[in-house]
Amino acid sequence: MDIIPIEFDDFEQLYELWKDAGLHLADRRSEQKDFLAILKLNPQTCLKVVINSTIIASSLGTWNGRRAWIYHFAVYPNYQRKNIGTDLLNETIKRLRKRGATKVIVSVVHNNQRAKQFYQKRGFTPMDDAEVLIKNV
Repeated sequence: MDIIPIEFDDFEQLYELWKDAGLHLADRRSEQKDFLAILKLNPQTCLKVVINSTIIASSLGTWNGRRAWIYHFAVYPNYQRKNIGTDLLNETIKRLRKRGATKVIVSVVHNNQRAKQFYQKRGFTPMDDAEVLIKNV
């Protein structure tokens, strides 16, 4: 198992992973546009796990100069509960910390209890001082 930086031409494999892992996705074109922008700005903190040349997990670690966010954290279902996600999360955080991050934020869909439990077991807590809001522009 290797944890290595994502490359621009990984999008198709990643998109299939994200769908199979049950992530809430925008349309393919929007996802690809966002993916390319994120990867351009964060080439060393967007990571993948590869087994036998197949991407089985992803983490889009981003740093904006103040806060770090992790997007599209996913592990193929048949590879879950094998510490792959934990190892990937730890490596993403390590690299974000190296860039200067002191806080890492993840967004979890309200009814995704498994994801909430995964992050909470690894030290993440609900933000009590903020609520994430969104506006489409």
